[in-house]
Order: sequence, then C-alpha cells, then structure tokens
Amino acid sequence: MRFRQDINGLRAYAVIAVMLYHFSIDGFSGGFIGVDVFFVISGFLMTGIIMRGIEQGRFSVTDFYLSRARRIIPALAVLCLVLLALGWAWLTPSDYRKLGEHAASAMGFFSNFTFMDEEGYFDAPSQTKWLLHTWSLSVEWQFYLLYPLLLAAVAKTLSPSPRTMMIVLIILALLSLGACIDISREDGSFAFYMLPTRAWEMLAGGLVFLLNPRVRSSATAAKTIELAGLGCIILAAGLFQPEMNWPGAYALLPVAGAVLIMVAARQDSALTASPAISALGRWSYSIYLWHWPIVVTLGYFSLRTLPYVVGGFLLAILLGAISYALVENPARHIFASRRRATIASLAAILVIAAGGTLIVLKQGFESRVSDQLLLIDREADNRLQGFNTPCGFARETQTLVPCTLGDENNIRWVVWGDSHAGSIVSAVQAATQAGVRFYTHQCATLFNTELKAKAQNNHCVEFNRKVLEQIEQLPGDVGVIIINRYSVHIKGPNEGLHKRWGIIYTDRAPDAPIEDAATLYSQRLVGSLCRIGQSHKVYTVAPIPEIGTEVPQTMARRAMASGQVVDITLPLADYYSRNDVALAALNRASDECGIRVLDPTPHLCDETVCYGSLNGRPLYFDDDHLSEFGNRLLLPLFSGLRTQD
Repeated sequence: MRFRQDINGLRAYAVIAVMLYHFSIDGFSGGFIGVDVFFVISGFLMTGIIMRGIEQGRFSVTDFYLSRARRIIPALAVLCLVLLALGWAWLTPSDYRKLGEHAASAMGFFSNFTFMDEEGYFDAPSQTKWLLHTWSLSVEWQFYLLYPLLLAAVAKTLSPSPRTMMIVLIILALLSLGACIDISREDGSFAFYMLPTRAWEMLAGGLVFLLNPRVRSSATAAKTIELAGLGCIILAAGLFQPEMNWPGAYALLPVAGAVLIMVAARQDSALTASPAISALGRWSYSIYLWHWPIVVTLGYFSLRTLPYVVGGFLLAILLGAISYALVENPARHIFASRRRATIASLAAILVIAAGGTLIVLKQGFESRVSDQLLLIDREADNRLQGFNTPCGFARETQTLVPCTLGDENNIRWVVWGDSHAGSIVSAVQAATQAGVRFYTHQCATLFNTELKAKAQNNHCVEFNRKVLEQIEQLPGDVGVIIINRYSVHIKGPNEGLHKRWGIIYTDRAPDAPIEDAATLYSQRLVGSLCRIGQSHKVYTVAPIPEIGTEVPQTMARRAMASGQVVDITLPLADYYSRNDVALAALNRASDECGIRVLDPTPHLCDETVCYGSLNGRPLYFDDDHLSEFGNRLLLPLFSGLRTQD
C-alpha cells in the first residue's frame, strides 16, 4: 500500500491527544478520543491490505495474521518483559500479581475482557494498571482475526466488488453503532471495551478506503475538508468528559473527524506532513505503548508535579523513538519470513504468558517483601466475603433475597444501605451478638431516586421499595440501621474518579430545574429516614471518613519505595467540611422524627485527624470502606445497641 502522509500525521494527532489526556494536561479532558481515531485508521489500512490481496487473487489469511504479528508483538513483548523485570524490584506483591495477570492477557490479546471484569476505564483503581492501555490492542487484534475472514467470505459467496463490500460494511457498521449507543447507556464497561460496540469505528475506516477512489475534490475543497476533520478531533479532545456515556453517539464526532481527514487525502499538508508530525506518526505505536507505564509511574510514586509531568511526556516520546528504531522497525525485516514470524510470535506469547501466570500462582512472589509490608498489602482483601447461599438484589429479575449474619431465626437488626453498609455490617453483628439481616446495593437510601452513574441498570427505585416492603413485615421491635456514603451524592467522589455522580429524582420531570441540589437532597434524605421510622426504630451512622487514597496500596507502595511504613491520616477539619450538608440533614432527621445518629468519629479520629491506618496497619481496604480490621474500632459504637435490643 502506498504510504499516506495524511494517515501518518493523523496517527500523530491521535497519540498526542491520548497523551495529553493521560498526563492530565488542562484543556484536553477528552483526549481519550485518540483511541477512536486509531481504530478508524486501522480499519482503513486493514481493508486496503485485504482488498488488494483479494483483487489480485493472492490474499492469504495466514500471511495477514503474521504481518499483524510482526507489527504488534515485538514492541509489546519488550514492554511486558521490561515491566515484569522492573516490577520484581518496584511492585508490592498484589501489584506484581496483577501485572503478571495483565501481561499474560495482553500477550494473549484478551486484556479487554480482563479489564472489563475489573473497574471501569475511568475509575481511580484503573490508573495504577500498568498495561491498561493494551485493551485497545486486544480489540484491534480480535478485529484482525475476524475481518479478513468476513471479507474473504463475502468475496467468495457474494462478490468481490467494492460496491458489495460497501453494502456489507454499512450494514455491519450501523448494527455496531446502534449497539454501541444502546449498550453505552446500560453497560458502560462492555460498550467501552468490547469489539461489537467498537467495530463500527474500524468499519468506518474500511468504508473510507472503499469510497476514496470515488471521491474527487479540488485542492481548496480538500483543505476545507481536512480542516473540518481536524476541528472535529480538536473539539472532541477539548470538550468531551470521561463522565459521558462513552463511546455512545459521542464517538461519532472524532470518528467523523478522522474520516474527513482521510477523505481529503492531502499528502502535502503542513498539518499532517511536517517533519515533526511525520516523526511522531512513525513512532506513534511505540509512544502509545510506553507513555502509559510512565503515567502510572508518576502516580505510583506521587510524582505528579509539573516538572515530572513534562519530563514524563518527553520521555514517552524518546522511548517511543528508541523502541521504533531498535525493536519495532527492525522486527519487520528480521521476522520477514513466515517461519521466523510464526516461531517468534508464539515464543513471545508463550514465554510472557507463562511468566505472568507463574507470578499469579506465586501470589506476586510474597517472599520478596517484609512481613509487615505483606500485612499492609493483604489488608486490601480483608473484607466481608461472599455467602454460601445466594442473597442480594438481582438486577435482571429485580428480586430481593436478604442476606443474614448470625441467627437467621432471631433477627433483631436490619442494616440497609450502599457499599458502606456492606463493609460495616459485620461490626454491627459482632457488637450486638444478634441476628442481622442486611440489604446492600449500589443505591442511596432515598425513595424515588436513581444514581446518575448507574441510572439505567441499578433499579434503585425498585430496590428501595422492596426493602421497605420486607422491613415492614418484620416485628416492630426490630431496629433498622441506615448506612450510606452520604456526601458522595452531594459533593461527588473524592478519590480522583472520573465518572458521573449525583441523584436523579424519578418523581420530578427530567428537565425540572434544581436551584439548590444540596437542599433538595437534604429534604429527600430527611423524608426517607422519617418514612422508614414510621414502622421501626431507625438509627443511621454518620459518614465514615473518606481518606481519598487507597490506604493499603498507598502505604505498601510507599514502604516498597522508601523502606519505611508511614501511617495515613485525614485532617478532621476536612472531614467536617466535606460532610457538613449530610451531618446537618441527619441532625434535622433526628430533631423531626427521632432518628438516632451514631457518630463514628470518636472511634476513628482524634482531636485533629481521622486515621486511615493505625500503628502501621490500614483501617480501610480501599479509600473509603473500612476493612474487617478497621471495623473492630466501631464495636464500642454498636455495642450500646445491645441494651436497646
């Protein structure tokens, strides 16, 4: 295929957009759209390779796969090997175990499935995953596996003509786009990570290839089209936000931008053919590979100040250039023969996959670290585990089965709330020594509300309605304890998450103005607590301190780097500032309908700070959920309830 300067330049813009976003450069909150641009480019190039082979009667699926392996595997394998080697010295056992798992899935090109089953791409925990960015390579590889088979089948059974191919691709692209828009509302992680909802972007590139010979435009028109395309990409990179239901229909804008630039096909444009842009385009794949581990390194070692960010940005470009010169480009020639390419590809995949699997089986080689660091690291898993019998709220069927701790034939307490309730319920049962029934779901305990982040699939209205129905069937002397992360609904998350937050009030018109969101939330909270209190004695736990950083991971990483264990705290003044609205609402509920407010701060804080850890051991399993060890500090808070039982 003839070298296209415009496409090479488009690669440069795509990788720079991604880097600007990942390095948290102001003004580029939507830089993640660079990956969408890469997908369009990939679809264009792959369609060209396949169609030319079909037209010339010499297309080989095997040769196509090997050419893709020569392009992708060598640089990726080197990156994985370097990270695994450095991880032995740098990483905590849990982080090293996770790196091993991710390296194996990256080399097997199914890391998009791995990451989909973990946190969302924009969630804070994902920002410490060294190979998170390989999800897009896995999506592309899965496309490479299926796409040549599809086009070859169409050519054989229908017609090899571009017209027939265009019709097939248009149908498939529309189906994929429709699925993308629909699923983005229901399941953001699937829509983000999976090929069926991303294929339309690559198919759009394929359609450009099939259409391009038919497009003729003047030099002036081509300039205008190119500028319009670049404008679409810049607009998306500057205005889009991670909180959007991405990709959804929003992705049409950067995809359209990439399509327009390729349709313009200007080979002498200063925008895409300048020496600097051309170099960045050539190095773009290697830059993409190396930039993300540098971003993770800056966060891992708390080096996010401006000099380090600028240095990291430039280092990513330098390492990309080195990788291109020493690995990526030579590999195309060294492994030019089919036999060499096959052996090298399989060897790289098997060696790294085996090494990663061994790291997982050895639990990150825990013997590398001290017993104290290991205790800190393991606290991230010290939480209430699953139950032998299924319980909870089934979203698909909207059925509710209560969970129970203690004597299920002598229920004296009900705990109701969100994940904070789930992390504290064991302390309630241990302190009261009674049967405790609990209902936890990713919902606020507010009637007629949904969470903006999960409004399409959490069914909070139905969950809260069913819980109230079941509670009202219990004897009146059973106490109810409401536990929520109240302030996250008023002021948003404080742990660096990029996602939608807030409350949707389903009994109000969707476009009804909300002049004071905090006041409305407070009114609904008081009303909901008082409604529950009509049939049972109600207690609520005042907000648990939110530390704002994952306590076990942060402590263990700092200890790994410095050899010293340092406790993590939160200023008590920050706690009261963040929770002022929630605390005022709870006190109002106490005054209006006798809700009893249980204050955890005397047990988790002193006169100046709240403890994220105590005497070198974390009290939380993440940034805001108490671990089973931390729960012990709340036993005195709940033990007084035994006398009221």
